[in-house]
This record gives sequence, C-alpha cells and structure tokens, in this order.
Amino acid sequence: MKKFLRNKYNLIVLIYSILSTVIFGWVSKDFTGGPLSICVCFCILVISLLIFKNKFLDKPSKILALILNLIISYFLSSYLTDFIKVFNVDATDIQLKKLFGADYLIAVYLVAIVLRIGILFVSKIRTKGKKLILPLMAGLSFSSMFFLFIPSEVMLENLEDYMISYSEFVKSCLVLTIVSCLVMLIICALGDDKVSRFITNIIAGFTLAMYVQNYFMNKHVGIMNGGSFNWKDHMALTIVNGLIWLFILSLPFVIGALFKKYYQKAVGFVLVLLFVMQGSSYISHLFTAPKEAFTMKNYYFDNSDQYMVGSQKNVIFFVLDAVDNSYIEALREEESDIFDEFNDFTLYTNTCSVFDETFNSMPQMLSGSSFDSLDVDYREFYKRMKDEGFIINAYNYECGTSFNDVKEYFDNCVMVDADDAKYTVYHQGIVYNNLMMTLYQTLPYALKGNVNVKNINFSNQVTYEGQGELAYYENNDFEENMNLRVGDNKNMFIIQHIDGAHIPKDDYIATTKYVLSIVDEYDEYLKEQGLYEDALIIVTADHGLHDDEEELFQTAATPMLMVKAPNERHDEIVINDAPVYHTDFLKTILVSEGLYKKEDGDRFGKSIFDIKEGDNRERIWYNREFQTYYGYYYEYRYTGDTDTLEDMVNNGRYKKVY
Repeated sequence: MKKFLRNKYNLIVLIYSILSTVIFGWVSKDFTGGPLSICVCFCILVISLLIFKNKFLDKPSKILALILNLIISYFLSSYLTDFIKVFNVDATDIQLKKLFGADYLIAVYLVAIVLRIGILFVSKIRTKGKKLILPLMAGLSFSSMFFLFIPSEVMLENLEDYMISYSEFVKSCLVLTIVSCLVMLIICALGDDKVSRFITNIIAGFTLAMYVQNYFMNKHVGIMNGGSFNWKDHMALTIVNGLIWLFILSLPFVIGALFKKYYQKAVGFVLVLLFVMQGSSYISHLFTAPKEAFTMKNYYFDNSDQYMVGSQKNVIFFVLDAVDNSYIEALREEESDIFDEFNDFTLYTNTCSVFDETFNSMPQMLSGSSFDSLDVDYREFYKRMKDEGFIINAYNYECGTSFNDVKEYFDNCVMVDADDAKYTVYHQGIVYNNLMMTLYQTLPYALKGNVNVKNINFSNQVTYEGQGELAYYENNDFEENMNLRVGDNKNMFIIQHIDGAHIPKDDYIATTKYVLSIVDEYDEYLKEQGLYEDALIIVTADHGLHDDEEELFQTAATPMLMVKAPNERHDEIVINDAPVYHTDFLKTILVSEGLYKKEDGDRFGKSIFDIKEGDNRERIWYNREFQTYYGYYYEYRYTGDTDTLEDMVNNGRYKKVY
C-alpha cells in the first residue's frame, strides 16, 4: 500500500476515484456506504487505471482524461438521478449499467485521443508555421461560406418561415464553421507538404466552384421550391455546368504547376476575396435585418372561441386523428346503431390520405396540395372564404410546426414575443436543414437531384413551455370542456383536430365509437340552435392506422370520411364507395358554400361530389420510412380501392421518394 501511494500518479488516481464517488453520492443522495457506493468507487478506479495505463496517451493527456472522467461522472449521475425519480426504478440496476457501460468508456477514450491529436497539432504548427496560412485561409473560406454565410443569408431573407431568432440559429452555424475549419487545418498540418497542398487545392477549388454555382449558375433551377432538378431533362445544360465545375476545380492545380512562384499569392488572393465579399454581404444583412430577426417567435392557436359557432353559415371540419376506415367498418358490423345519429351524412369507404402522419397531412388537407404539387390555389380559396365573411379558426395542439404555409389565414393564430418564455431549440434539425439547403444551392446540376429538400422546415426546430391557452386536443378534455355557444360572427369555418384513435380508450373500436359520440354531441347543439341544416360538416382523419412501430411492418391506412352537405337529408346514412382523396376538400367547401365558379376548372382540385362510384382514379399514398425523421417515403401509386393498396403494401410494390 505504501509503495502504491508513493507513486504520485497512483495517488492522483486514488484521490480522483474518491472525489468521483463523493460527487456521485452527493448528486444521487446516497451516502449510505452500501454496495452501490463501493461498486461506484471500484468502477471509477478501474476506468481511471485503464486511462492511466494507456500507452498512446502522454501524461498531460492522461491527467486531462481523468478530469474529463470526473466531469462526465457528475453529469451522468445527475441525469440518472432524474431518470430514477421519473420512472421510480431501482438505482443499483440503472446506475451501474448506464454510468459504466462500454459506450461511456469509449466516449472517454475518444475525447482523450482527440486531446492527444490536439497536442500533436500544436507541435506541428510550431514546426510548419507559415506553411499553414494557405490551408487556414482555404478552410476558413469554405467553412464560413458553407455553414455560416449561405444559411444566414437564406434565413434573414425569409424570416417569416423561421420560428427561432437569428441569435439561436447562428449558434450551430458558428460551431460547425469553427470545427470544420479546424478539421481541415489539422489534416493539412499532420500530413506532409504534398498532402497539405493537395487538400488545400481541393478545398479552394470547391469553394470557388460552389460560390459560382450559388450566385451565378442557379437561374435555371427553382431553388428551394420543393422540387428536385431533373438533370436528365436538361442534359446539355448539365454537361456545360459539369465542364465549368471541372475547369474551376482544376484551377488551383494548374496554377500550382505552371505558376509556382505566384501560386501562394494567387490562390490566397481568391480565397480572401471570396471571404471578404461574402463577409461584407453577411454583415450588410445583419445590419439591415429587422428587429424581429433577433426575436423568438411563438405561434399558437388561441382556444378562447374553440366552442363558438357562427350565427348563419358554418363549415365544421372535424379531424379525428388516426381513425381508420377499418375501425368504421368494424363498428358498422358490431354496433351499426351508432350511425343512426348520422343519418344525414354520406360515409365514404374508399378513401386515401396523401400522407401517413399528422405533421404533413394536416397542412396538406387545408392547402389541397399533393406531395410534389402546389397547383391548387389555396390562397384564393382562403381569400374567397374571407370575402364571404367567414371567420376561420383552427384548433390544433400546435401552430408553428404543421401550419407554416397556411397559418396566416387563421384568425385565432396568435404570434407572441417568446424571448422570455422557456423553450428548447433542436439544433440537430437546424444543422440537417442547413446542410440540405446549402448542398442543393451549391452542388452542380447533376447532383442536385440527390439532395432531399422536400422536408426542409425550420418552424419545427423549437418547442415552448406554457405557450398560452392551447386548444383542447385530448378526447376527454375536448368533451369535458365542450360548451357550445353562438357568436356574433355570421359565418365561421372551424377546424377541430382532436386525438381520435391515437390513444385508445379501451381499444381502437371503442375509442372510435367514443369520438363519434363527441361529434354527435356537437351536431346536436347545432340542431338545437337551428344551424344544422345550413352547415357543411366534414368528419375525417388526418391519416389512418399507423404501421406497427414495434414489429416495423407496414399496413395500408385509409382515413375515415363522413360528409353532410348543407340541406342534405336522408332517412339513414348513405354508403358511398367513390375513390375520394385528401386533395378534394377545398373545392368541396367552395361548391357547398356557392363560391365555386365554372371558369375555375381544377384550380382548387376536385370536389368529393364530382367523384362517382366506379370511377377509375389514380391516387398516391406516401408512407414515411420508420425511424428516419428526415428520410424517404414509400410511394404507393394505385388505381382501385383499399384492397388494391393493401395488396401493394403486402407485396412491397412501392417507389422510394425523397
């Protein structure tokens, strides 16, 4: 023991282990000295000795790694304590598995290795000196353009699309700029002169080529319009574009080979010029940006009038989340009497949504657009509704994320200054979006089609706590608070989105029965007030049955749909097998309210009333691949009914789209 303590490094490890144990005990409130404390001390000691005995690390790196181990122990134990409080699990089982698992040990080693590389890098800077100036200029020019200047320019010119302030937005941009510049510089520093020059030439060539592409060669491409550039249809233009790229990429190598004397100055001058031009534009954008650019924006749907209806005309659009046609079919077989209350409705059994998830489906239904088409003039739709005196209120669990394109038309969508509110910014999503956006703008034509730009949406990169009185979304909350009243407004278009079948009451069928009873209660009030006859009531779902997330199998999903047009009367509910689609709602509403004109044609898509049973209609259902938020979709393009779609899903007859 005395011999062990005489070694100052062993003494450091021992003191470190005791400190780690004390801190762990303080955080987890466990000073009992029991088996847990003993195991913690032993495990920290073992990890510390493994770090100390590692031959790859020099002594300063080992000391830093030990300190790092102490810091990580503190944060992990704090995290685990919160985890234990929330889930009420046994501390011994969780803490030892999480705190001293293989991934924890790997993390400590990786950071220690990075520290070692850092030490080598510092020593290389001392020996190479001025030779690293050009690589530094290349790395800084490329990194600042790719990760800072272009994303910032796009944000400051499109503030209405961003829910976060520039102060938050720029954090990840600056981190990536610094890190990528350092990585390029480290690679050049650790390599020999030939490797360093080659990498510098590549970086300089790409910097110049991407700059030219972004500012001078994108006029033929609809940048960021949601569509991919089909370069095969523009072969000549693509070939010319590719040749220009090859010429620019070869310039640094040509200058280095033919004009060695002027290589450093020529390449350096171009890099500095690019940096200064973009930097000047960046500073100009910052100084001319309005105050709102530096303010957190929080949109929410004010629920104060959630149960108010118009005194004359009403368009009621009920979205019962995840209620599938299969649930409706089962209800018709088991408890058909529930549909006696909906005798004036038409039940459509051959439906198809465009998307299989709420995030995209809600705005799609209210804009009439399809996956890759914005042909439907939804702006004119909302203008006509407004001109007719309709107050448009939407009630959804959030506003800024799903409804970015159409929220300006909703009268109850409120924007508040959220700087003082508690919020969480998801920088990982911001980084991904910036990367896709910048790649699409800077890559040559031939490569643009490989970049996924369809899912870029910066409005979903922040969540707020306590963002005002939110709409009642949960089924029980909606029913318990439902106290309908007639307001002062004559005409109202009301979108009510509730939880539907997402969280079953007992099972999916019972929950579907329950949410239909909520709709029936709503209808009964309209009848009492004499407003039912003139009302257009649409009861649908944003999507149908979700895939099984545990088994990861896909299943065809078709949302329920019932429609009662103004003055529609039946003795019993009408069953209709017409192939209707989620793109059909806008024209349906305009036709019902007498706002559709003959010359409109398909300006607002098709009307549900136009579609007949037996029509041969192509529809497309997009099912997002599991566990990939920004990934691809399975496209199922079919002509037929739900059985046709089910057969395609079961046999994997899909096309991947991005």
